[in-house]
Amino acid sequence: MNSPINKGAIYFGKNILGPIFYDFCAKLHWYLERNVIQNRHNYTLLFMARAGLRLRYLYQLYRKLNNLPSICLEEDLYISRLSCVKGCLTNDFDYVVEIIVGEYKNRPIIDVFRRIIDLELNLDQRWSNVPTSKASFRQIYAESDCSSLINTYFREQSQLFTQYIHNFSQNRQRIFLVDSGWTGRTQAMLMRAFPETEWTGLYFGKWAYGKAHPEHFPSIVGLCLDDSVHHKSHPRAALFHYHNLIEDPLEIDFPSVKEYVYEQKTGLVLPNTGIATESIITPNDTDTHFQGIIEYFQTCQQSELDKISQAANLAYKQLNHLIRFPSKSDLEMMLVGDRSADFGKDTSYPILLQPGKGNLIAKRRRLIRSLWKEGQVALEFPPVMAYIIQRLMNCSFII
Repeated sequence: MNSPINKGAIYFGKNILGPIFYDFCAKLHWYLERNVIQNRHNYTLLFMARAGLRLRYLYQLYRKLNNLPSICLEEDLYISRLSCVKGCLTNDFDYVVEIIVGEYKNRPIIDVFRRIIDLELNLDQRWSNVPTSKASFRQIYAESDCSSLINTYFREQSQLFTQYIHNFSQNRQRIFLVDSGWTGRTQAMLMRAFPETEWTGLYFGKWAYGKAHPEHFPSIVGLCLDDSVHHKSHPRAALFHYHNLIEDPLEIDFPSVKEYVYEQKTGLVLPNTGIATESIITPNDTDTHFQGIIEYFQTCQQSELDKISQAANLAYKQLNHLIRFPSKSDLEMMLVGDRSADFGKDTSYPILLQPGKGNLIAKRRRLIRSLWKEGQVALEFPPVMAYIIQRLMNCSFII
């Protein structure tokens, strides 16, 4: 815990990420104060596992430190895109299949069913050479030897998912979803499956990854980051280059929900993972960035929005420079863990790739694959050359 790297990461978490997450909590509370006006029992604030669990931890800490009351009922929602896909497929086939195909493009269709369905499927090996598409998915779903088993599985998940969501949405006029972001595909599926409820996403960031905004985007609020407001040159837009800095501190050592199960003892529908204990949500010795964030909260105790915003804006300016033009020494305090696998996949991805002695073509290949390109440049080239390349990268897309 006393290594220079850990100290640097805690410092970065406290002085850069701390004001940013504190600003998120202040904006979340401000939004709720102005949108939950009367009949508060008609509203629920749901923190979406897994990132939402730590956002709930920070938000409740923010309220406690500033003696602020809760605005409406607060609960944890254990959900993932995968569990939501399973719950919505039967009743919204075409829309949901597009999401599945988007996740598994360029992979054989047999991989899709083997990874997202926790059953022994005796699929014909000929499917190993068939690419994933809406047509191939439909064929296996409706016409293969396993179609009956597959249909039964998705119908059961649909029933369980509906029962699980109704525990939160029944008798609720409006539900606020809290998560890190970015495109809100899970929210979009919920909106289509349960149209009787008004769903509003209150996310750290709202981002379509450079694509056209989908139809559900008006129901999302990017409390700190919004790609329709924070364009390329804006300091906050630097996070589009390295959004893992927001996601990683919120990552807990707990599996993502894959499906829902019925518990005979209680008669309740629960996530297959069970429920995370508070000891899992609180920081451990390896959560250096999150430790620093909490240190900032505990020393701040500020509820004036103007002052909170000023501190956050200063942090965004510093972060902008660190993300776009990092030196090699900056990487140690800013580097986060591997990007974890999701949606039934079992492969994680490192943020930066180990530099080799290869030529420029090999370096360029690593830059293309890197999840933080400016950081990869700092690893690959001498300081002056790295800075020149980073400058060029932030003027135009040359990678």
